[in-house]
Amino acid sequence: FLPSVTGKLSFRAVGSSLKVYLDGSLKAFAHDTVLTEAGGVGMRGSSGGTLDYFSVAAVKQYQATVPFTDTYTTRLTAPLSGTQLSGLYSEKAGNFLVKGGKLTNNADTSVAVLNTADVADVTVSVDFNLAYGSDQSVGLYARYYGDGEGSGYMAEAFATKGLVDTITLNIYRRQDGNWKRLTTITTTDNVGTLTFAVTGTRLGVAVDGNVLLTATDTTFDTGLVGVRLSGPQDKPAVSVDNLKAAAGAVGFGFLPPGSAGYNTPMHGAVSGFPQPGPGPRGD
Repeated sequence: FLPSVTGKLSFRAVGSSLKVYLDGSLKAFAHDTVLTEAGGVGMRGSSGGTLDYFSVAAVKQYQATVPFTDTYTTRLTAPLSGTQLSGLYSEKAGNFLVKGGKLTNNADTSVAVLNTADVADVTVSVDFNLAYGSDQSVGLYARYYGDGEGSGYMAEAFATKGLVDTITLNIYRRQDGNWKRLTTITTTDNVGTLTFAVTGTRLGVAVDGNVLLTATDTTFDTGLVGVRLSGPQDKPAVSVDNLKAAAGAVGFGFLPPGSAGYNTPMHGAVSGFPQPGPGPRGD
């Protein structure tokens, strides 16, 4: 026989995110997009079980605005569990933990976006620290829409498994469930501030202010910003800190169209664009 369990059971449904708590502690999570309409709530019991103190409350989601900063040291709003993302975010895949002043991956791959109005030209950044060869990645979304991995643009810093002293930087476009790598490059920068800027048709990635990768694409005009963390569950989870979003290409010196180096990596990075490859880590 299974041991008896007592406590306060809570079920939370927000968009596609479904979470189960016991005494305020997260015990299970999932994402599903089949049932998208509003509906009723209720209880279901089985023989031998007892239920009491049934209550229902709407989950409060909050509107975030750009410019935006989250250092993950102060709760911006009060969630059901203090280790979960606040109501300023919508969790689209996996699960994140907020602890120790960092945003930490709690699944193989997790995605969350800010609850802002759609933004066209934007710069989003985060502080990261990737161990070489750890098979972990940090991604930043711009012009995102949809559910799960969604559609839009993503910049990724990937500690490719088996590569020593090397981090792979990628710019992706995701559309209709498919990833296309627009460009890629390698760098030794595994610690610092990863920045993704999108303005007009220009996309750029920088580490600690040095623009290392640029591309052009005309597919998406506007959308949301967000973060994507991915890594194997048998290793310490990847974490980030100090997420920022600002309108425009802040601090990016994009070259004008037609100039030398217009569509090539900058600041001493390897010249030329490798052929598009597979999707990001965890895809």
